[in-house]
Amino acid sequence: MERTAAVNERVIVRSGMRILRVALGALIAAVIAFLVWFTGVLQPPEGLRRRVVAFVAIYPGPVSEALVDRVICPPLRGRHLYVVCTEDCEGQWRLLGVTGLRVETLRNFNRVPPEDESEVWSRLNRFIAREELEIDTASAPSMIGCHMRVAGLYPELIVTESDVREIEEARPSEEKMRRIAEGLRDPPPEAMTIRREGRDLAAGFLYWDTSRTGRPILEVTYRLSRDGRLLDVRARERLSRDDTAFGNTPDIPPS
Repeated sequence: MERTAAVNERVIVRSGMRILRVALGALIAAVIAFLVWFTGVLQPPEGLRRRVVAFVAIYPGPVSEALVDRVICPPLRGRHLYVVCTEDCEGQWRLLGVTGLRVETLRNFNRVPPEDESEVWSRLNRFIAREELEIDTASAPSMIGCHMRVAGLYPELIVTESDVREIEEARPSEEKMRRIAEGLRDPPPEAMTIRREGRDLAAGFLYWDTSRTGRPILEVTYRLSRDGRLLDVRARERLSRDDTAFGNTPDIPPS
């Protein structure tokens, strides 16, 4: 009887030790996974990253009400940009930079008084610089598209000369203008002229600004550093008698 009890006790101890080892191994694996995800050595699951982004942006507010939208920026591999807002962006509204599971606020759109634009774009440039990109003429359009999206502009509204002629002909008709806007997709390569300026890149293109009164066509020039930072933006309304560039402030795209 005593021998049976002793055997049973040893079995229970072994089972307990086995369970403990399994639990400890699972805990160690979870800690390692968190560390490699947190540091960005490996990219975490998108769902987890979105939950972390929402929590950092909104807490102690209602995190479950947060809308999280990723900013498309193909050149960025290890870093990502997200916009988070609540209450149709009347509540919280943030632009966040994410590396692994580390989150930093790049812009608070609801701040009163508004944040200084040059500081916002310097902050974004520092975030991009840490990616250590090598932007060339082939990757410049997608990098410019990233900067445009962050500024609330739409790369789809980059137009060609033939698009401009069609737009001008359609101006008397709201319906035709709407159809043209809805039909625009990713601009063809010829819509953007890219040239080297020393180590920097300059890209010129026509942009249909449908958000402004009269929906003007703008002549826009973006200047990028080789690591993807936005150095300068110039924009002017096409065919305007005033040939003075507006928005000619470093790190501030036209809005």
